Amino acid sequence: MKSTNTAVLEPLFQVEEHPNNTPENAQKYLLSNFENTYYLGYRDVPGLLKKYAKGKKAIDYGCGTGRSTRFLASLGFEALGVDFSREMLTQALNIDSSSHYLLIKSAQIPVLDKSYDVAFSCFVFLTVPSKNELTAILKEIHRCLKDDGIFIITTGSEKLYSHDWISYNVNYPENKHLSSGAVAKIQLKDLGLDFINYFWTDSDYEEVFQSADFEVVKKHYPLGNSDDKKNWISETQHAPYVIYVLRKTDQNRKKSWQKRGTLTRKVLC
Repeated sequence: MKSTNTAVLEPLFQVEEHPNNTPENAQKYLLSNFENTYYLGYRDVPGLLKKYAKGKKAIDYGCGTGRSTRFLASLGFEALGVDFSREMLTQALNIDSSSHYLLIKSAQIPVLDKSYDVAFSCFVFLTVPSKNELTAILKEIHRCLKDDGIFIITTGSEKLYSHDWISYNVNYPENKHLSSGAVAKIQLKDLGLDFINYFWTDSDYEEVFQSADFEVVKKHYPLGNSDDKKNWISETQHAPYVIYVLRKTDQNRKKSWQKRGTLTRKVLC
């Protein structure tokens, strides 16, 4: 694995690229910022980190062009950005020589067990095409986190594809009758980019969290308000995103629940 002062760029695994991760998209996506609807995906994260994080060592899973990695660094975190798109990481390195990045395969992060305080993933889980892959990512993050670590996920809410937003056009036939795991289409208006996403419900996320031994500490739906000074459309009434704060399931409590469930089944029998 070849390294530089700022990144490890040689892949450990053969990577199958997501259709969104083209060189052209990477160059355009680099220009996006925290304005308008995107802003709601980040606005409340500093407060959540302040409340729940116990340390300053963070993994940014699916860092793309490094926007979210730079965001964590600006909050004082020692941030490692990981992504499986060489194109996206190349753009990140072009403008950021102070952070560290790794090119990975999905759900395989070459770091030590229990070595990070925080994991963050913004606008990534809605691009994952299967529950199996979602679960694999979660289990790998679980391995990387310390026992008191947290995982903050910003992803699309169930309303993302059914309302009008400042930053997104979602008026596509594919989005009319979405079910779990269905392909959804979204256009980033300011960049003129069409992206392929996948529709997951809150129940779907809860299922994979539990499968990976995570529990939800906080579920937050960020709404726009007048203090934001934005020309909101649907953002004040409907949250385009949901932010989950996860922690590792307490194994003693889990065993207690399982024992209680076993006793209940015996009584019912």
